[in-house]
Amino acid sequence: MNTGIKHTVTGEIISVWDKLDPDDELSDIIAWDTKIPKYNNLTMIDLIKLDEWDYTEYFHNNDFGYSECCRVNSLGNNCGRTRGGFTFNIGFGDGSYPVYVRKNNDGEIMEIRIIFDE
Repeated sequence: MNTGIKHTVTGEIISVWDKLDPDDELSDIIAWDTKIPKYNNLTMIDLIKLDEWDYTEYFHNNDFGYSECCRVNSLGNNCGRTRGGFTFNIGFGDGSYPVYVRKNNDGEIMEIRIIFDE
C-alpha cells in the first residue's frame, strides 16, 4: 500500500502513485501536489487540511522515505524535521545539486551549503 490520505467517513483512500483515471493506462499519477478533478482540483495537501481526511495508517507507522518528506512538506512550511533528518521543498524538482561542507579544526561539520540554482 502506498502512502496517502483516507476519508474518515467513507474510508476512501487516495494514495501516492495512484492514477488520476484508473481506466486510462496513460493517465497521470497522483502526487501530493496533483490537482484531483474529483475533489474540485484540490490536492492531497489541500485535502489533508480538512477535518474529514487523515493520513493512512501506513503513512504514520512505516514510512521513512519520500512519502514522509511529502507529509512534512505538506504541513505548511515546505520544510521540517522527519524521523530520518530534515526535508524541504525548493520548487526545482528532482535532480543533483552540489553540496559544500565547512568543518572546524577538529574535522566536525559546522556548515552545509546546497546550491540549487546558480
